[in-house]
Amino acid sequence: MTDHKDILVQCTRCRNKHKESERIAMPSELGKTLVCPRCGCKNYYDMTPQVAWCWASGLIEMGDKEQVPEGGIVVAHGPKAFLKGVLTAAARHG
Repeated sequence: MTDHKDILVQCTRCRNKHKESERIAMPSELGKTLVCPRCGCKNYYDMTPQVAWCWASGLIEMGDKEQVPEGGIVVAHGPKAFLKGVLTAAARHG
């Protein structure tokens, strides 16, 4: 499976953390589907590290740590799969 990015993922069912390249190709009605090597689940969370920063105007952006522009204030960091949900809830309450 060299055509997939080798990113860290977490299974939504058994919470097994593994690389996307370690997922097993299983036949399905749509062709081949990549599944968790432990439980066979098709869904996963993207665990790529991300950073969120804000501007004085209140705009919040997300990206890689290297993408934080000058003048941006880092407000949170964590896995890509969970960062947006946390920021959305915090921004509504803010």
